[in-house]
Amino acid sequence: YRGDIIKELQKLWTQTKDSVYMSAAYFVPGQGGLEHMLNEEKSGVHMTIVTNSLASTNAPTVYAKWEKYRKQLIESGADVYEFMLSAENLRGQQHDRERKQSSFSVMHSKTIVFDDDISWIGSFNLDPRSAYYNTENVAIFESSDFAAKLREMIIRDTKTSWRVTLDKDGDPVWTGSRSGDKKPRVYHHSPDTSVFRRAWKILTNLVPEKFV
Repeated sequence: YRGDIIKELQKLWTQTKDSVYMSAAYFVPGQGGLEHMLNEEKSGVHMTIVTNSLASTNAPTVYAKWEKYRKQLIESGADVYEFMLSAENLRGQQHDRERKQSSFSVMHSKTIVFDDDISWIGSFNLDPRSAYYNTENVAIFESSDFAAKLREMIIRDTKTSWRVTLDKDGDPVWTGSRSGDKKPRVYHHSPDTSVFRRAWKILTNLVPEKFV
């Protein structure tokens, strides 16, 4: 039952004392979820969030909604990362501007590690569709060894992701390196995206959040 999943997630988050590592393909916490996360960050719970970038996602509508919450999470002190397209996928993108996103690598994981011992894995995305419409399942494990391995996997994902920070004007900046780079790449717009894709993302903001 979806309500039970949400209640359990809220309980685990409230019980957390030190850290949350999260890998979520689609992340739209809603205003209530955002406020809860900001309060936890203020209380000393540090968050590391990995989600899809505009280039890697197969759901730009969801990404557009995620952007509404990203700035406040970064300002609160959370470490935010967006998944990077591989070099192979970039070559394919250059040769096929009309590509189907499903043919490229997209981050699909939905995992959370609370502190050092609780792991959450399942089909449940942190977005309104999972919360209110889809049928979803999650499994919760209490094991420090398992949590350590899962956390290490999330940390590894950050190495192949863009770190998103804010410039002095509060606008997002994407920083990251690919294999062979001698210095980090820095972008002031979503990396590896066309003007058309960025414009399409803006248009999708017309879709009500509860339907994404």
